[in-house]
Formats: sequence, C-alpha cells, structure tokens
Amino acid sequence: MSRRIPPKVREALRERAGGCCEICGLPANNAHHRRNQSQGGLDVLSNLMLLCGSGTTGCHGTVTMNPNWAEAHGYTIKGTQVSPSLVPVQFWFGAVGRNPVWFLLDDGGGLHQKPDAIARLLLARSMSFVVTARCCDCPKVWDLTGERLRNMLDIHRLTGHDIDVLEVPGG
Repeated sequence: MSRRIPPKVREALRERAGGCCEICGLPANNAHHRRNQSQGGLDVLSNLMLLCGSGTTGCHGTVTMNPNWAEAHGYTIKGTQVSPSLVPVQFWFGAVGRNPVWFLLDDGGGLHQKPDAIARLLLARSMSFVVTARCCDCPKVWDLTGERLRNMLDIHRLTGHDIDVLEVPGG
C-alpha cells in the first residue's frame, strides 16, 4: 500500500507545475514518483512530477506502460544509486513548437534548466548509455558508461579540465 504524500509537499508540487501536467501541459492532479516508493523513492519534490491521467491513462499511463522511454526522459529512475535531484527531466510543457527543455528538479520546488547535451550527459550517468567524450587537454576519446563515466566526470571536475561531449544517445 502506498503512503500518502504530505499535503505541504503536494501543494508545493501543484505550485511548481501550475496545476498542469509537467510533460504535456494539460490540467493535472496526479503525483508521480520518479523513483517508485517500493524502491525507496521519497515524497520529495525532486522525486515527484505532476502528471495528467492515472497509472493507466494520460501521461501517467504512458510513463507506466513505457518504462524504458520514461527512464530515457528522466520520468522514472531505476535503482537507488543516483539522487533524483541529479537526474534531469525532459519537459515538453511550455515548449510548444520548440524542442523540449531539460531541467534538474530540487527539493525546494526549483527548476534548473540545463543545455540539451549536458542534460543527456547527466542522464547517461544514471543509466547504461554509452557516451563518447574526450578531455579538452587529451587526444584520447572514450566510450564510457555507468561507473566509468561517473569517475571520468568526477576526476575532470576536480582537475578543472573541460570535457567535450562528442556523441550522446538521443543526440
């Protein structure tokens, strides 16, 4: 049996979304856990999205019935190793006639827009995508995934080196 989301968190979620589905923009009132409660997902704003429909209809149904697609867009998070606040979400809402926009969600209700390639790179860190990248100071090109990708990004962030992302899935 699922827990009830605390009223203050639900209210903040509705405020962040403006009462609209955070995927398509239609009116919505159904909270979706990006990481399921059964997998340790918490009732925090970085782990919640306001979606139209239910678990079988609307955007909520689409997310439920298409887990791989949902994970590739940040709508679901598998496993427990990555915090939801570090996994970007692709929003179409407000992007009518334009490309979708990637955001990181925080627990205070904030949306932090990320450039497309950076967002897909962050998403790849939490999944099994292979990313082709190279350090700006090195001639070597890497095809990385999972833990190796996380390690390379962490090392380069510490050394202050830039990383050129050459190819990211979906790009």
